[in-house]
Amino acid sequence: MSTTSEKDPAAPEHHGLESEFEHEPVPPGRRRSLGSVSAVWFGFPMIITNAVFGGTIVYGLGFWRGITAILVATSSCSPTSAP
Repeated sequence: MSTTSEKDPAAPEHHGLESEFEHEPVPPGRRRSLGSVSAVWFGFPMIITNAVFGGTIVYGLGFWRGITAILVATSSCSPTSAP
C-alpha cells in the first residue's frame, strides 16, 4: 500500500481491508503461525460460553445487579487479588 498522495489509475482501490486470498494460495510471507490460528479457533467457544453465562446471570439478577455480580466475581478471581 502506497503512502504517497499520488494515485495510479491502473492500481486497484484499497478501502483499508487487506486481500483475503480467497482464490489463490496465501504467500508464505503473509501466513500466520499455527499457534496464532489455533488461538482464534479455540477462542470462539469461550466467547459463546461466556455470553451464555453472562446472559443467564443478568437475566436472573437484573441488569445492574448482574453486572455488579460479574464484576465482583471477576475482581475476586484476578491474579492480583491473591494473598
